[in-house]
Parts: sequence; C-alpha cells; structure tokens
Amino acid sequence: MKNHYVYEITYNTGKKYIGVRSCNCSIEADTYMGSAFHLPEGLIGCKEVLSVHSTRKQAMEEEIRLHALYNVKDNKDYYNQCNATTTKFQVSKEAHKRSAETRRGRTKETHEYIAKQVQARAKYKGEGLTLAQKAQWHKDRMPERIAKYKASLEKTLQDPDKAKAIHEAHVRGGKSCKGIPNAKKGHTGLKHPRARSWWYKDFSGNITIVNDSIRHYCNSTTILPVSAATIMRYLRTNKVPEKLAKQGWDFGFTDE
Repeated sequence: MKNHYVYEITYNTGKKYIGVRSCNCSIEADTYMGSAFHLPEGLIGCKEVLSVHSTRKQAMEEEIRLHALYNVKDNKDYYNQCNATTTKFQVSKEAHKRSAETRRGRTKETHEYIAKQVQARAKYKGEGLTLAQKAQWHKDRMPERIAKYKASLEKTLQDPDKAKAIHEAHVRGGKSCKGIPNAKKGHTGLKHPRARSWWYKDFSGNITIVNDSIRHYCNSTTILPVSAATIMRYLRTNKVPEKLAKQGWDFGFTDE
C-alpha cells in the first residue's frame, strides 16, 4: 500500500521547495529529497511533511492549493519553477511503458520536428477537419483503405532493400524495438535481460552491484535517496551532486 504526502524542503540557502510524493515504505522511513534538475549544486536540505493523504490525487490537490497560496513560481523564497495546476498528468505504469516505446531512439532534433508538425496540424483536428478529410477517414471507407494499404505494403516488402529501410524506420520510431538495446535511451523499466549492470555505494559505504534495470530496481527498494530518473542522469553524466557525495552516495556502471 502506498503512502501519499506533501512535503516542504528548506535548504541551507533559506529557500524552500514544495512537492508531492508517493512511497511504498512508511513516510518516516522515506529518504526521498526531491529530483528537480534545476537546483544548484551543493544544497543541503531538511524535509518537513506538511500533510498526509489517502490518495495521490488528494495529495496533488493540496500541492496545487499551496503552490497557488504562495505563488511559488514567482516567489523568490522558493525554488519551484512553476505552480502545479492539474492532477491529470499522472498515468499508469502501462501508459508510461507505451509512451517510452514510442519515444525510443528519438533524437532532440526529432522531438523538435514533431513539436512543429503537431503545432502546424492542430487546426486540422477535431472540428477543424476539412470536408475532404472527414470523407477520407469516414468509418465506412476504412475497411477498404486498410485492405489497400496492406496489399501495397506486402508488395513493397518483397524488395529486400525496401523491407530493410522500413524496418530501420520502425526501429527509429519505436515500433519494432522489442529486444533491441538502444544506447541513446535509458531503460523503460522492464526487467530486461540486456539491462546494463550498475552499482551504488550507500551512506554506510556498502557497494551493491545491480544486474537489473534502474527503474525496476528502484521500484523494489526504498533505500535509494533519489528517483530512478535522477540516478540515470548521474550515471550518464558520471557526476553525483556534492550534497549526496558528502553523505557517502555514489553511482556507476560496472563496465566503466
């Protein structure tokens, strides 16, 4: 059973950060100290639990209320860069995995291109569809269109060079990536046999070698002080913030 709470971290600079957290352990034993990327290096903070809630949604609603009350995005006394305004961005693990598969292998340039395309085509969606578009996508025409597409694709795939090009395009788009490792992207959270082996040193100086994906391992333990995404960043950059290093924490890949 998960515990949900709203917390406030007061840093040695005097500034604060208000966030929301869900954990599988007891709140008193949760060592989580936030995972914001924009905080300056060398900060030391003290966490205070402001409220405890029975659901994640209730906790997020309280976070929204506090952000609005103190206007944290414009308040010089807070490190928050924006005010939380919605609870709808929280999605299921299955949805996270589907989203990760879709984005697998995309570069920064690809994301920028897609964003421009989405913006350009927005006016042609929903009620903005032209009469030609509505006729083209009418449900009565879809069976015929699908059959025609499959026949055309089958003929195209008979050419080995074209078949290879289509497969590579699917891999770049994330549609045919099952079992294919990709060094450009962190692991999606599945317990995959090709997950890269890594290690961490805890506050007691003990070193643990992990032969599992970072996200899957983090979901199975409460000892780590930061999120899986933050650990992935530390491993990619080979850099641990001074505040964690002073506490004894360190992370690395076993093959480096």
